[in-house]
Amino acid sequence: MRLPRFHLPSLREGDCELTGDEAHHAASVLRLRAAAKIELFDGSGGRALATISQVRRGHVGVTIESVQSAQPQPTPLVVLAVAPPKGPRQQVLVEKCTELGAAEFLPLLTARSVVKGGDALQQHWRRWALAGSRSRWAGFRGSRSRWRCCGGPTGCSGRS
Repeated sequence: MRLPRFHLPSLREGDCELTGDEAHHAASVLRLRAAAKIELFDGSGGRALATISQVRRGHVGVTIESVQSAQPQPTPLVVLAVAPPKGPRQQVLVEKCTELGAAEFLPLLTARSVVKGGDALQQHWRRWALAGSRSRWAGFRGSRSRWRCCGGPTGCSGRS
């Protein structure tokens, strides 16, 4: 059985803490308790095995037991450039493509795009990509411990 995965920007052996969405996901969604084994990833290829030491409201204490250095980037590198669909389809698109191995997302904005880009769109896509990378299916195409997300809105220059 795969270990539950959580994002922690800095991995080093010893005690640390999950906060925010990651702590909520561990404590309230998965209902993990002290002594549960988990896997942590930093988003740039590093992974670590850890044990939950304590669970408090909004905070989950973990003890990192071993850190694995960054793995080579899987090839081919999949970059998804897509016109963002309306509504909840955006979330499904980003989460499922992350689970299948997409490494970067570029919102493609055209003259007829319904959804307009901006910082809010990038923040949503980052959050959804993070949710997809902690899924039990993450790693289907290789290590999903590394992802670059999300480029700024781009267009097709020089095309009519």
